[in-house]
Amino acid sequence: ANWPHPNFVGNFLPLKPVIDDSGFSAMWQTTFFSTNLPDIMNSCIERGKCEAMNNTTLGVSLVDPVNQYLKTERAIKYAELFILLTLFSFMLFEIFKRLSIHPIQYAFVGIAMAVFYLLLLSLSEHIEFNLAYLISSVSCAAILGIYISGVLGELKHGLIFSGGILMLYLILFGLLAAEDFALLMGSIFVFLVLAAVMIMTRKIDWYQLD
Repeated sequence: ANWPHPNFVGNFLPLKPVIDDSGFSAMWQTTFFSTNLPDIMNSCIERGKCEAMNNTTLGVSLVDPVNQYLKTERAIKYAELFILLTLFSFMLFEIFKRLSIHPIQYAFVGIAMAVFYLLLLSLSEHIEFNLAYLISSVSCAAILGIYISGVLGELKHGLIFSGGILMLYLILFGLLAAEDFALLMGSIFVFLVLAAVMIMTRKIDWYQLD
């Protein structure tokens, strides 16, 4: 078949299956001693005992490695990291702007980030995943930008924060679309974020923060 992601199922695996980007081919071969199929068929036909025959199967299922539910599940696995990054970015705004931000305001930002995944899952069940992702990410980034503008008192900071959130969602989308390199891309992303945070905060005297 012209499907590059087969999943061979049943009691017997194919002999030397060939799988590439254009599809796959497979051939099964069994012997009387390994299957005892004639006796099993006679038992089913003559005596109505078909349990052994029903349990003797072989076949292939066509797997979609990045369907909407798998993408959403993978997105949720990154949820804690992205929410923490957002809250930490919010905290950096507080430190550098020397503002006093209430924990409730942090909670609102975290909840807005969490709602993104709920929107993504619910919308992707009714519309195409990419469109659902676009609507969810833009909506959450917009509401966060509006909220941050009010909290920090400047539209510019809200736009910067909103742009950063959109960039995070763009990176997450790339991770979701990747199949074989998702872990590598995720590891590089985490390393770069850690390096950026360490460089940005290297001169902060944490003991002097109130």
